[in-house]
Amino acid sequence: ASAPTGGASGILPANLRVFAEENGFKKNSDEYLYAHYTASAIGAFIANNMSVAGAQHGCLAEIGTSVAMATSAIIDLKLKDSTEHIEEKIEKIFNGVGIVMLALQGLACDPLFGYVEVPCVLRNTLLSILPLHAMAMVMNNYRPLLSIHCILDVVKRTGEILAKALRESGAGPLTCTYALCMLKAKNVEDEIIQLLEKKIDWAK
Repeated sequence: ASAPTGGASGILPANLRVFAEENGFKKNSDEYLYAHYTASAIGAFIANNMSVAGAQHGCLAEIGTSVAMATSAIIDLKLKDSTEHIEEKIEKIFNGVGIVMLALQGLACDPLFGYVEVPCVLRNTLLSILPLHAMAMVMNNYRPLLSIHCILDVVKRTGEILAKALRESGAGPLTCTYALCMLKAKNVEDEIIQLLEKKIDWAK
């Protein structure tokens, strides 16, 4: 399953499973199921307000949305016994989503040779901790300065001005630099390396 995309599919299940196991939620419980619904709703909400495609708005649209979905799910589970009204619970969920989206603003989508491996796998692993931190901030009543709609507008505009090379082009700095390093490792003449570097226009 993708959550919201294949390149960002590890964060939501990792967070939901760990949080559920550590807090006594059974996988067939209503609470666990509803947390998935909450995550899906947040994914759809983000998709309807910007996109979940790295080719459009950078990796924030993929990994960022995945982290936001996981954050919303575990906040939902955390608040299961809360006496707060539904509007207050939704506000906390949106606060968590806003925190992680702003924290990851402008994240480049620059996969090596266009494959969903490097740095995607690293980001799935290392950024899986963010939902727990965002949840802790929300539980301690932290609120983002901007509303969720304003935050999504910010990250959408940021993604739109990212250079094309940083939006899943398959020919971004990671791929080009890797290829140059491989040439160097094979003792290709420095003059050829310099010639290739001059032809790379990172701004396009």
